[in-house]
Amino acid sequence: LNNILCSWTDYLFKMNFICGVIEGFYGSPWVFNERLDLFQRMKVLGLNTYLYGPKDDIKHRREWRVKYTDVEKAMLLRLIQESKANSVEFVYSISPGLDIVFSSDVDVQLLQEKLTQVQLLGCSSFAILFDDIEPELCLTDKSEFRSFGEAQMVLINKIYNFLGEVKIMMMCPTEYCDSRAKPNIETSEYLKTLGDGLHKDIHILWTGEKVVSHTITDQSVKTLTSVLKRKPVIWDNIHANDYDQRRLFLGPYKGRSSKLYQSVSGILTNPNCEYECNFIAFHSLSGWIKYCVSKSKDEIQEVCEYDSKLALEEGIKKWMELFNLKRDIFYGEKFSNKMLLNEINSFVSSEENGESKNNPENESDSSPHKKIKPSLIGFSDVFLLCHLFYLPYEHGDSGQKMLDDFRWLKENAVDVHAIDQYKVHEWNQRAHFFQENCNAVADMFAKFNNIPNRRILQQLYPYIYDLKETVNNLSSFVKWLGSEKRKNSGKLFPENPEAWFFRGGITEEMQRLVPNPKEEKLESRYIVQTIRPYLQHDKVGLYKLCLHQCDFPNAFVTYPDLPGDSELGAFLEFSPENVYVIEIDDVICGYGALCEDARLFYKNISNKWLPSIHERYKTQNNPITWSIEDEAINRLFHPQDVSPTLLNNYPALLTIKMSNKDMNVARRLLKCVCSRLKHNVNVFCRLSESLNRQYETFYRELGFSSIQYDDLPVNEIFYGWKKN
Repeated sequence: LNNILCSWTDYLFKMNFICGVIEGFYGSPWVFNERLDLFQRMKVLGLNTYLYGPKDDIKHRREWRVKYTDVEKAMLLRLIQESKANSVEFVYSISPGLDIVFSSDVDVQLLQEKLTQVQLLGCSSFAILFDDIEPELCLTDKSEFRSFGEAQMVLINKIYNFLGEVKIMMMCPTEYCDSRAKPNIETSEYLKTLGDGLHKDIHILWTGEKVVSHTITDQSVKTLTSVLKRKPVIWDNIHANDYDQRRLFLGPYKGRSSKLYQSVSGILTNPNCEYECNFIAFHSLSGWIKYCVSKSKDEIQEVCEYDSKLALEEGIKKWMELFNLKRDIFYGEKFSNKMLLNEINSFVSSEENGESKNNPENESDSSPHKKIKPSLIGFSDVFLLCHLFYLPYEHGDSGQKMLDDFRWLKENAVDVHAIDQYKVHEWNQRAHFFQENCNAVADMFAKFNNIPNRRILQQLYPYIYDLKETVNNLSSFVKWLGSEKRKNSGKLFPENPEAWFFRGGITEEMQRLVPNPKEEKLESRYIVQTIRPYLQHDKVGLYKLCLHQCDFPNAFVTYPDLPGDSELGAFLEFSPENVYVIEIDDVICGYGALCEDARLFYKNISNKWLPSIHERYKTQNNPITWSIEDEAINRLFHPQDVSPTLLNNYPALLTIKMSNKDMNVARRLLKCVCSRLKHNVNVFCRLSESLNRQYETFYRELGFSSIQYDDLPVNEIFYGWKKN
């Protein structure tokens, strides 16, 4: 096995591909023994590079000029030796950008001496980081350098030449992602200066489109590569959680195109601050890289596509093997001299002394003599945990379902004695399922408390405890919504609540004052929007909406009703009972219309509807001089035939139009309209390519999928929705 792993890492080095882990986050650095454990895990996973760069190590950043003590050098030496023993390249990084004077011979010499100190310990790879600093030169430097970029480029080249032979040399630029490139990647003088002047063998780190990038594609780095004149090394923050102490990311490596592998020089993940919470991050990154390598070696016929969901499942199974290993909360291997240990700043932190503010139990609980029952935790529990703490820009399916179910229960709460017993039954049934999911979270928390590996528990505990308490509050609220108490007293909280009712303190209260970027339309939270069946007097308002929603409303001067007749008139004529309107303060702002038998509907349009309105509209004789109105009239009276294949597979026709595309309201409207279906049939919508392109995204977000048949009319777009 060791030979296989060594050959794998050797292959990546031979291909000059860097892959592994950056310890580059803000917050408490990992402790000495966590790093030793990391090297062993990286060897098993075939990850070949570790970059040491914790932001809160004072000798890495704030006091970069200060040399290491003998004890710190001994521990660095041990880390370098252990990394080599596990076929992991140790990259030592330093961040002098806060206060370095680039033109100062003293500062340059101090930097050289600091790196020489580490080089003499056996380190052969280095990185100089200039991220998260002000891009300004001091007055002294302004007389020596034309720009900030030139000062950095000259310094790094000087250090590279001074160090002599190095295996890997990297730098992190101040403009390290698309959003920080000024004004953009193509015209950034800073990036151009680095690309033109930096030694060709020095790698440049890059985080993608943003600091934390949702996706990174090969296309997104092509422009960058041309500017930098080299392929970047991706510093991937997909699992970094140092910017929010309440978030943790246990989801799989995702959103990175497999083609990216051949467009970059490497990928390093900068993960969660909590070391034990990074198993999935490391495991899935390894799986992604192995897939990409296999694909690049023309083995694609033998390799399945990388599947992030499958990667998560495989990672969970491997991670669970560690749960039942008996591990104390503190790491056992330490240097014997406790007085010297106290001198060390980042290599050993307070957790190694056996105390932790996040300790879920006393030290006696993890005593080697205490008998610990085997964990009852199962795959479904860990799967649920990972879905609740998934990735920065998305929740896992299970977590998202809990959110959606809670929102639905809150928005659709009904009186327990309501006349419409179907709605009461539906609400109660959804509430029952929601409570089961809440119970699953509570069970998961209880099972985690019983795992023998107390290290994993200690680092997960603050997150799963807070989650359990929050879900418990949601559960209580839903119970109250469906109770007699709500009708009788209307009070959810007691008159004099306990302190734990006020969760999050002032930070949470401040956060509530700031709009949430996920809310597409904040107004919809405060304005009551009514969905009701169509009434005959609604026609005027609906036709006004159709006019205002068309692409060229000012063009329909002669025939202002033409958009309404084209979009909605036939539905009002032949299927008025299946039309619903959205209303705000007695003003119609949307509608949904359905015809269950589209084949009959189109027959009625041809034989009855169009002849009845034919006299309303006249076009000019010469098509060359037709106006927008004339073209719309021609389309109305000369519609393209609908595909028989389409009607066989999607018998029902639907149309929705909204002035305010609030997706929550749209989903409720869709549900109301489709409740009129007498049979469980699929539904399609038909969009004019020229006039209704804006609704493509809208229908996709509602769950519709594009329909592609060979016999579909040209210049029109079709989307389908399969009714469950």
